[in-house]
Amino acid sequence: MSELGKLSRVVNPVLTPITHELLPNSSAPGQLSIKQINEALYLTGGLPSKKFWVVGSPVTYSRSPALHNTGYKELGLPHEFKYFETTNAEKVYNEIMKASDFGGCAVTIPLKLDIMKYLSELSPAAKSIGAVNTVTKIPGSNDSFKGDNTDWLGIKNSLLRHGVSSKVHGNGLIIGGGGTSRAAVYALSQMGCSKIYILNRTASKLIEIKEHFASDIEIEILDSEESIEKVESISVIVSTIPGYNEIDATLQSKIKSLLAKGTSSKTLLEASYKPSVTPIMELAASKEYGWKVIPGRDMLVNQGVDQFAIFTGILPPYEPVYNAVVSE
Repeated sequence: MSELGKLSRVVNPVLTPITHELLPNSSAPGQLSIKQINEALYLTGGLPSKKFWVVGSPVTYSRSPALHNTGYKELGLPHEFKYFETTNAEKVYNEIMKASDFGGCAVTIPLKLDIMKYLSELSPAAKSIGAVNTVTKIPGSNDSFKGDNTDWLGIKNSLLRHGVSSKVHGNGLIIGGGGTSRAAVYALSQMGCSKIYILNRTASKLIEIKEHFASDIEIEILDSEESIEKVESISVIVSTIPGYNEIDATLQSKIKSLLAKGTSSKTLLEASYKPSVTPIMELAASKEYGWKVIPGRDMLVNQGVDQFAIFTGILPPYEPVYNAVVSE
């Protein structure tokens, strides 16, 4: 207790009582905050600093460094999160992952599949989705790495935070055919969607996605006007197409037809966070269709929160990291 007890509170590995800066006073003499404990651990050599990265191309616009570095500051962690621009997975492996101070990397396009050949282990989610957005070193090894995928958690938790039931009643629609669309299939299936429709400008890309997932996930490819006409009502949409481009006229016509099939409780989640309001968000939220719209920054924050926990073993405080992402 008191001053003499502070060191034991710092080095104790489990069930240490803590205080918080916002409390008027500690509940017992000598209690420290999580931030103070981490700072003391670092200064005494008990918490080595690590380097974390967002890898891919383009990444200079990414808000991931802002999210993670804010979390480190709030929690007193000595780590650093930086950009590494490349389209070469081998370069990531040789120059980033092999470093002695490597803590982990957030993987974005076009490396979510390419990086997998350098991994020794995949989480159940990454294995099922067939794409990786999080890489860490396997504890106790020098050159063995694990891949995970938190994109699906970003999708699921964004929907939950905006009032969508954890058990979706009805059908879902995914727009797009890239790696994030796979995470969306997994997320909506985990939330119990009865049927998952998928739509893309190039329908051939969707065949591979449908074949990848187990037959117990009911996926229907929308590759013609006739198939769209047969669609039943839709309660949840996840858009994974780039947000900074205008929507192709043919694809937009199909999207309008599908937006008109929304249920009384209908939510669209945008996966792209650039720009803050995308063409599909404007279209869905218009008076003509009236969908509740969740911006892409929410998905970025929610996937990043779970990624932060994988990297550090600690969940970051939500409000500060959210504000760091949305403030430009």
